[in-house]
Amino acid sequence: MSIDIDPLREADGITVTDHIENTQFEVYTDRPVEPRRRPESDHYFPVDASVAVETGSIEIPRVAVVETRAGDGTLLTHGDCYTMPDGTYHVGINPAPTKLYLAFDSGFSVSTTDRTTRIDLDTPGAVGLGFRSLHQTPAGTITTPTDPESLMDAVSLLGSALQTTSPERSFPTLRGHPPLVEPGDEFHAPERVEPVDSGVRIVVPPEYRYLYPVVSLAYYFAADVVPGDDPRIEGDGWTYPLEPGFQARTAQVLRQSFHMDCLARTEGFYPVDLHERETTDLDLDWERLYDLPLAARLGEYLDVPFADVEPELPQWTLTTDVRPDPANVEMLPFVAGELSIVRSPETVTPVDDDGGVGVGFFRGPGQ
Repeated sequence: MSIDIDPLREADGITVTDHIENTQFEVYTDRPVEPRRRPESDHYFPVDASVAVETGSIEIPRVAVVETRAGDGTLLTHGDCYTMPDGTYHVGINPAPTKLYLAFDSGFSVSTTDRTTRIDLDTPGAVGLGFRSLHQTPAGTITTPTDPESLMDAVSLLGSALQTTSPERSFPTLRGHPPLVEPGDEFHAPERVEPVDSGVRIVVPPEYRYLYPVVSLAYYFAADVVPGDDPRIEGDGWTYPLEPGFQARTAQVLRQSFHMDCLARTEGFYPVDLHERETTDLDLDWERLYDLPLAARLGEYLDVPFADVEPELPQWTLTTDVRPDPANVEMLPFVAGELSIVRSPETVTPVDDDGGVGVGFFRGPGQ
C-alpha cells in the first residue's frame, strides 16, 4: 500500500505517510484515536487508503479550503469559515500533502487560523478519512531486459499509476506518474507497482517501431500489451484494428477516447453543462457509457467513426518522436505520462509544422 496511517504518539490524532511522494503529515483529533480500516469505496472520490476514527473534530496544520458535498455527491458549498446543519456529508480539504476526504453524519462548523484548518462536529462520532497520493513521482522502477517482448511486460504496468478507470482519469489529478523503466538482466517490478485489470489488450508485433507508439494507449487504458501479427486493440467481444496506417491510427484512438471521456465524465463527479458535449453531434447515452467498465466503454467509443468526432477534437499538445531503439526505453514512462502521441521513425528532422504543437525527439545515448 502506498499510504500508511498510524496513531500519533505524542498528540491526539494520526500520522499519514505517503511512500510514493515520500511525505508525512499529521491530522489532529480532540481525543486519542485508534484508526480502523474502512472501505475505500465509502468515499465519493477515489482514495488509496481509508480509515475510520471516533472523534469530535479534525484539524490539519495548514490553511485550506473545505469543500462540502451531500451524501449523493452534490456540491453544497466551499470556503474556510461556515457551518452546516445535521446531515450526511463528504468533505474535501485542499490543499493537503495528499488528497484528503472526510465522510460523516453530523452537522459541523469550519474554522481557520493563520496556521490551521479545523472541522468541529456537532455530534462526535465515526469519521471516515480517505487519502489519495498526489502521485506526481513514480511509485517505483521496473527493471526489464530490453528485447521487445520483455518490454511489453513493462509497458503493461504503466497503467498501474491510474487512480481510477472511470472517465475521470481524463483529469491529470487522477492519473499518477507511471513507474520508471530501466534496462536490466531480469524483469522485476516493485510491490507497489500493481497491474490494473482493465480488460483491454493491445496486440502488436514484437518490434520497437510498433511498441513505442502504443505506450500512451497502454498507460491510459491500463492495457496488457502482448505480441501478435496484426496490430489491434481488444476487449471482451470487440476488436479494433490499428492497420492500415498504424501510427496515425494509434494517435486517432488516443485523441478520440480522451475526448469522449471528457464528455462522459460530466455524468460523474462534476455534472456540468459542457459546450463540447453539445457541439459533438453523437446520439449516445452518456450516462450509460459512464457506468460501463473501461473496456466496454472504449469498445463503444471506437464504434464511432473517427471522422464523426474529428471536427470537435482539440489540437493535441504534444507529439514525441522516439527512435525504435532499445536505448530509449527509459523515456517511455515520461512520454506516456504526458499522454503524448508517439511516432517511431528510423530517422527524423524535427520540424514544428503543426501550428504550435510541441514535437520532441528522443535519441539513444551517443546518437
